[in-house]
Amino acid sequence: MTGAALPGGAASGGVASGGAASGGSTAGAAARGRRPGDWGALATLIPYLWDYKWRMLAALGCLVVAKLANVGVPVLLKEIVDSLTPRSPEAMLALAVPVGAVIAYGLLRLSTTVFTELREFLFARVTQRAVRRIALQVFGHLHSLALRFHLERQTGGLTRDVERGTRAVSSLVSWTLYSILPTLVEVLLVIGYLFLN
Repeated sequence: MTGAALPGGAASGGVASGGAASGGSTAGAAARGRRPGDWGALATLIPYLWDYKWRMLAALGCLVVAKLANVGVPVLLKEIVDSLTPRSPEAMLALAVPVGAVIAYGLLRLSTTVFTELREFLFARVTQRAVRRIALQVFGHLHSLALRFHLERQTGGLTRDVERGTRAVSSLVSWTLYSILPTLVEVLLVIGYLFLN
């Protein structure tokens, strides 16, 4: 099973890490040329994440609701301020704080935090299980390699590289779901609001 592919699309001929196992800068540059791009790396993770599609969809739903609430906060604050502006001398006498709008403002602020935390709660298990499956697949692949492969390599270096790889997968998923995707959703919501108004 020496020609099998690993989860990231790398061949089993060696371990590609930034250390001595990659064989210097020219071998590292050649290995980088064969690796999939950023979107390709994310595309290879989708099957591992899609096993938990209901949790993933619920987390993405929480993300959209949190960003809708986040975009709605300044819009509602504008409505509160506009309702406090007197339009006539008679309205100055009847000026009262619009209690419903202030309560809605507080609920929107609270819902932004609640749905963000709920998204993290729902997606934590998905990320951990996907990382676990990938690590088990890599370890299974390493155990199926010939004895000569293991005698020529440092076992500690292999386990360190596997650990770094699982941390990298976890970081990639976290950055995508908790930083890049929320920012993209929020930008699209703001553009949509500005376009409609």
